[in-house]
Amino acid sequence: MILRSALSAARRLRWVQLIVEHGEPYRAPHRCATATRYWDVQESSLASSCRVTPIGHGYKLRPYSAAPARRGEEKSLDEDEEEVVVDKELRQMEKRRVFWTAQETFMEYLHFTRGLPFADAEHISKHCPVFVSKLLDRVKDAIEDPVEGGEEVVFRSKVKKKAVRDQKATRALERLFRYHPVNEFEPFFESIGLKPRKFDSFLPRDLMFLADAETLLKNYHVLCNYGFMRTKIGSIYMAAAEFFSSGDNVLASKLSALEDLGFSKTTVIKLVTSCPVILSCDLDAEFKIMQWLDDGGIQRDWIGQFLSVRKSYNWKKMVEVPQFFTELGFDKEGIGKLIRQNPDFLLDGSGKVLFRAVTIMLKAGSGKKDLFDLFLDFPDVPARNFARNIQSVIRLLADIECGKEAFVEDYKGGATTIEEVQIWVKALPPTAL
Repeated sequence: MILRSALSAARRLRWVQLIVEHGEPYRAPHRCATATRYWDVQESSLASSCRVTPIGHGYKLRPYSAAPARRGEEKSLDEDEEEVVVDKELRQMEKRRVFWTAQETFMEYLHFTRGLPFADAEHISKHCPVFVSKLLDRVKDAIEDPVEGGEEVVFRSKVKKKAVRDQKATRALERLFRYHPVNEFEPFFESIGLKPRKFDSFLPRDLMFLADAETLLKNYHVLCNYGFMRTKIGSIYMAAAEFFSSGDNVLASKLSALEDLGFSKTTVIKLVTSCPVILSCDLDAEFKIMQWLDDGGIQRDWIGQFLSVRKSYNWKKMVEVPQFFTELGFDKEGIGKLIRQNPDFLLDGSGKVLFRAVTIMLKAGSGKKDLFDLFLDFPDVPARNFARNIQSVIRLLADIECGKEAFVEDYKGGATTIEEVQIWVKALPPTAL
């Protein structure tokens, strides 16, 4: 003990000496870095009384950094940046052993004490890091490491220290759950993919336990058993919360109605996850595009392979795409062939990207026949890339102010006539786009 105290005092003395000699922050060793986040150089009482600014005043010593950090230079973070910082801190916390212990203790509480099914309790406990971190913050004083000279024994083995810390965390959390019941709706909403700032308005005012919300759990299990990812149910809840409070198998019948339209279960899952509002819509009015697909010889479930749960679709808006092709002169079979070869005409922006490309072509002077010929032999590129390429070419022509015969662009994948390029340049004002 005497030798250890002497070494600690010597290290502190050497650290102060380096600050005084060099007047700049000292790169702290690993143990110092883990002890505290920042080291602030404090003025001595003698310097304060003499009104002398000590060497190193105004610096914060940052571990692993030789660059000084001036006080008052910290910038305020906006909401998105703050959320990124919080997510990073949560990921770091999730790697700690005590965090895993808290998750396991919370899972046992939900399953054995509150009576939730094991699958629900396990999923909720493992997918609510914000809530678990709050629990640990409430019991942090009870699970601190023992201090030398205290009543508890100090173990030299790191393994034994961690085991004792886990036991203390478990006992502290069990005591918390026993005398201070938690609001189970907070971890539930977080586990289905909602951020805390989003589900505050959904928290019931008169309930704390999930078991009391039988209708909510019943409809939640309907989606889980159907095949929906539990972490994606949150977006469905936000868009169609009324279905989670309705009984009489309303939600299940709505899913069956989607299957009756000719969709497989996989496609139904993609449809509802990407566009939950369809649960509240008239399906016949919402999916008029299906009749066009039928007329074009396309099976209804064919489109499901191109859907993504990360995108949103406006199915009513898609009807404008085949209507546009009809006005160009395509028959039903031709429209079906076009959509089979280029499904992104429908799905990329629900037709917005296609009409953006058409608008650019029309501004450049293309006529109805030009558009018909273009789509009849459309290049093998996504519609989004095609629109971007066309726009880049037109901007280039406008920027360089080239002559009508000086530049020929291959926009259809084949040779383009100079007359077509002349039309582009002639019809394009400098600020057209």
